[in-house]
Amino acid sequence: MPARSTTFIRRYEPSDAEATREVFRRAVHGTAARDYDPEQLAAWTSGSGADTWPERRMLADTWVAELAGEVVGFTDVDAGGYVDMMFVDPSAGGRGVASALLSRVRRIVLDRGLDEWTVHASLTARPLFERHGFAVEREQRVERAGVELTNVVMRGAVAPEVLPGPGSWLPAGFEHPLAVEWRAGGEAAGPLAPVRLRPIAASDVHIDMPAVMGNREMLWAQYGQAWGWPPATMTADDDAADLQRHADEMVRHESFNYAVLPPGEDELFGCLYLDPLPPAGRDGLQAEVSWWLTPAAPAWLHAEMPRRVRRWLEERWPFTHVHLPFNSR
Repeated sequence: MPARSTTFIRRYEPSDAEATREVFRRAVHGTAARDYDPEQLAAWTSGSGADTWPERRMLADTWVAELAGEVVGFTDVDAGGYVDMMFVDPSAGGRGVASALLSRVRRIVLDRGLDEWTVHASLTARPLFERHGFAVEREQRVERAGVELTNVVMRGAVAPEVLPGPGSWLPAGFEHPLAVEWRAGGEAAGPLAPVRLRPIAASDVHIDMPAVMGNREMLWAQYGQAWGWPPATMTADDDAADLQRHADEMVRHESFNYAVLPPGEDELFGCLYLDPLPPAGRDGLQAEVSWWLTPAAPAWLHAEMPRRVRRWLEERWPFTHVHLPFNSR
């Protein structure tokens, strides 16, 4: 399968400040130019100074979209479910980036136990939010740098997500990878031992149990709030049953769990998970991907895992949008 242009949704980091400012400016002066005049556009972007922008982004729960290693969009949401920013670079228009970002915000709002979300949408963004279930409450005029602009106060109910059912997530005929080998520094053989990825099985309990429970504090910090895993009371029988569930779900193409292993498969270095998300737009095939590695995993793998995972997803999987809620880079 040839490499595809996959959009990755991840948490905002301080180093994204200038890239997100540029997306904001390009989206306003490019995409929104059909609804606002030049004076309004200049006033709209006048408050996006480099001195205040990083702090504003860090105070909000901000997420960015990356395409080919470049930030092409971002959004945010506050504790009450208010979406303040939603901007996509004009060069990435038509790829479902905004819908993918809103999909991430929806999950955040649901996880917070909220039943609605709100936005003051520009005239340009109004159709996007209407497609995602927002209704117009009223139009309003706001002032920016002494210039009036019109936006739309909108509110929507946050319905639970409907995940793809068995056989409906991945394209018909798709065959998931059964094994992959990664070597330090690239594909050529080198002095460091490679690692293998393959679907996990219930028979791996003898290496999974010590890896999980021996690193439970680390794993709970990463997954505890979202998944409630791993529980402190987990037994070997519990673990074996969980691994069998993963194996069965992989056969049905419902979700995937890959074991990360040394050549001898005598210990578990970590796991890589691929889980379904609802489509983003008409053709946006989405997945939520995460991984963990034990301290025993090779140092080169810890350093290269984000890049290796992204490349593998682009080359071997059909996703258009991949969410990375637990691993950013």
